[in-house]
Amino acid sequence: MKKVIFIGAGGYAKSALDSLDKTKFDFCGFIDRFKSTGDKHLGFPILANEVKQLKNKHEYCYYHKHEVLKRENKIYLLIDPFYEKNRGVSSYIESVSMYLQKMNFSYMLFKRHESETIEQFRLRLLNFYLENEKIFCCIEAPETLAATLLLPVSAPVHIRIHFSKIIGDYIQGKMLDCGIYNDEQKVISNSRWISAPSQIAIDTTKKFYSLPPNIYLYPHPIYLFHENTFSKENKTRIIDVLFIGRWEKLKGIYFLKRIVAFLAENKLTLGVLSDKRAATFCKKTESIFFDGVKSNKYEIIQNAKVIIIPSLFETVSMVGLEALYFNKPIVTWAHLGISEYAKEPWVYTVQYPDIMLFCEKIKHVLKSFRKEKYSTSIINDSFFKGLTSILSDTFYSSISLEVYKKDFYTIDIERLLKMIKNTGNNEDFFDRWQRKWRKFFREPTLFFKDAIENKFKKENSGKTSEVTNINTEKTSNFNQNLGHIPMDGKITFKEPESKPIGMVTALFYPRQMDKKQISDLLEAMNKFQDFTYIGKERLHICTFNAEIKDSGVKIFERITPTSRLNLSRLSNIILLDAPQNLVTAIRACSPNNRLIYVDTKGSQIKGVDSYISVGENKYSKEYPREILIENFSDLSIAIRRTVQEHSPKSPDILLPIIGCSYAMREDFLNFNSNRNQGIIWIKKFKVSPFTTMSQYYEQFVKHIVHFAMLESVYLNYKNWCEDIEDEKSAKKLIQQCLEDGVVFDVRQIEN
Repeated sequence: MKKVIFIGAGGYAKSALDSLDKTKFDFCGFIDRFKSTGDKHLGFPILANEVKQLKNKHEYCYYHKHEVLKRENKIYLLIDPFYEKNRGVSSYIESVSMYLQKMNFSYMLFKRHESETIEQFRLRLLNFYLENEKIFCCIEAPETLAATLLLPVSAPVHIRIHFSKIIGDYIQGKMLDCGIYNDEQKVISNSRWISAPSQIAIDTTKKFYSLPPNIYLYPHPIYLFHENTFSKENKTRIIDVLFIGRWEKLKGIYFLKRIVAFLAENKLTLGVLSDKRAATFCKKTESIFFDGVKSNKYEIIQNAKVIIIPSLFETVSMVGLEALYFNKPIVTWAHLGISEYAKEPWVYTVQYPDIMLFCEKIKHVLKSFRKEKYSTSIINDSFFKGLTSILSDTFYSSISLEVYKKDFYTIDIERLLKMIKNTGNNEDFFDRWQRKWRKFFREPTLFFKDAIENKFKKENSGKTSEVTNINTEKTSNFNQNLGHIPMDGKITFKEPESKPIGMVTALFYPRQMDKKQISDLLEAMNKFQDFTYIGKERLHICTFNAEIKDSGVKIFERITPTSRLNLSRLSNIILLDAPQNLVTAIRACSPNNRLIYVDTKGSQIKGVDSYISVGENKYSKEYPREILIENFSDLSIAIRRTVQEHSPKSPDILLPIIGCSYAMREDFLNFNSNRNQGIIWIKKFKVSPFTTMSQYYEQFVKHIVHFAMLESVYLNYKNWCEDIEDEKSAKKLIQQCLEDGVVFDVRQIEN
C-alpha cells in the first residue's frame, strides 16, 4: 500500500480525501508552508513545511493541489450561453479556461452555437449532462439567460453572478420580461453553489432576486496569455484615452460625447474599440475607431495611456481586468465592481454621474501616473481558493476584495439604480444641465432673469388651463396626470400623492370618448365643495386606448415595476368603460385598489369592487356594490357616493346583520377592530360530508345565530348585505368575504 502526502492543507483537502481509494493508499498527512509542523488539519498532522524537511521522503507519494481534480478524474464544466465573442461572460470563461489549463485542472467548455436559440441550447445541455453526468464535479454557468434551467436539481450547478438581463433592462428603462425573471430566479434557487465577483454584484442582485445567506465571494482571474494573442510587431499608434465595449446605452456611450469634447479642448485623443455602430460617432468627433472584430485588443490596450469605463453598471468589467494585467490606469465610476479589485494608482473612481469630475480625473491621471506593476497573483490565488472551496463545500469570502470594502463608496443601491435609470439613458439630461451651467458662468445676471421669467410663464400657464383639453395625450389640465395606456409598448404611471390615506382617487377613461362628455363629468365632480377628493386639484387622470387587444397578463407585463408600485398607491380607481383585459391587468398590480367600474354599454365585467350602471339595467347581484343611474349626468353623484362609502370610517362601528340582541352590548363595546372586521356567533353542529367549499358554506350559514360587521365592510358588500335583510341566504356574502381576506371573530354558542 502506497503512502500518500498532500502538499497544501487548504479547503480542497476534504474533497480529495473523500475520493481517495483507501484500499490502495495510506494517507499520512500534509505538507504546508503556512502551518506549523505538528498541527493538525482534518485530523491529520502537518508533517513539514517543505518536502526536503521530511526524513525518508522517497517513501511517499505526493499530490499537489493543482492535481486534485485530475486525480479525482472529474471535469469542471464551463457553460457559455452567448455566441458573441465581445460579451463579458465569454471573455471571463475564456480567461478561466486558460487559467485552469495552466493549473492542470480538468475542464470542458460547452458553448452555444450562433444559429441556436437559448431553448435549443438548454435542451442540448440537458442531453449532454444526462449522457455524462458522472464525470462532472461542477457545472458553472451565469445566471443570465438561465442556461441550466432544464438540468435536474441534483446536478452540481454553480451559478456565477455576472449581470442579470433583468437588471440590465431595468437600468436601461426597458420593459421587464416576467418569463425571463422567473427562469433566472429558478436557476438561482436550484443551484448548489452561488458565487459573485464583487460585493456590489451581491448587493444589487439581492434587490431583484431571492438569494441564500452564504454567497461565495471571490474575484475573476486575470489571465490572458494564449497562442496568437500578440503579434511580433505592435504597429498600433499611441492613444491618450481608450474606451472598450459594445456600442450600447449600458456601456455609458452617452458620456463619451462630453468626454471627447473635453479631450479635444486639451488636445488629447480618444480611441474607441467597439462594433461598427461606433464608426459614425468616431468620424464626427475625430476619434480613432478600432473594429472590435478585426483589431488586436491587447495590442491596443498596451498602447493606451488611460482606460476609461463609463458603464452605467458592471459587476466587475473584463476590460478593467485586462487593463490591470497590462498595468494601465483606469478611470471609472465608484459603484462599479472593478473598484473593489484595486485603488489608486491603478483604479481612479468618481461618484456617479459627475461627468465633469470624471473628465478632470482623466486629465489628472495622464499628468501624474507613473507606471507601476499590478500584482495579479493575489487576485488569481484568491480565485483558485474560491474555486476549490466550492468543490469542498467550504464557505469562502475573498480577503483580497474585502480589503477594499473599507474604502468602498457607501451607497444606497435602490437610490443608485433609480438615478442610473433616470440619467444614464437620457442624453438630453446632461446636455440641458451643461447648457445651464455654461450660461450661469458666462452671464449669471441673464441666467437668473430667464429663470424667473420661465417660472412666471409656467405658473400663469397653469392658472389659465381649461378642462376641455383633458383628452390630449401630453397634457392634463388637472394637476394629477398619471399618464396614458397605449396599444403597445411599455406602460408608465407617474407617482400619485400618498395622502389622505384611503382617499387617493384616479379616473381612467378611453381616449376615444367624446371630449365634451368627459369635460362635463369632470366639471360636475369638481363642484362638490364638501368632498374635494374627486375634484380638480386632487383627482388623478389617466387615458387608455379602448381598442387595446393584448391579454390581461400581457398588459400587466408591459407595466413597468415602478409604475405598478405607483398604481398600488391609489385607493380608488374609477374605470369608465374599460375592457376586461385592462381591468384584469390593473387588478393584478395591487389587490388593495378598490376598482369602481362605470358601465355605459351593458358590459359584464369581472373583478371589480363596485359597479355603476348607466341606462336601463337591472341589479345583477353579481357585484359587492351596485348603483343604477338612468342618465350620464347623474354619474358624478354616483361616483361621489361610491368613493365616500369606501372612505375610512372614524369611528368604524359594528352593524348588526343577523340577530344581535341588546344582551350582546358588551361584545360590541369591547370589539377590537384592529384584529377583526366582524363577529359571527354560530351554533355547534356536525359537519356533513362535502366535496366542495360551496357545500360547506351552505351548512355553515344555516347555523349562524348572530352576525355583525364593521360599517366599512358593510358598505363594500352592501348589495349582498341587503339580500340578508330580505331574508335571503348569507352564503354569497360569507364566501366572498373569506375569499377577500375579511377576518371574523367566530364564537361558538350552546344549542
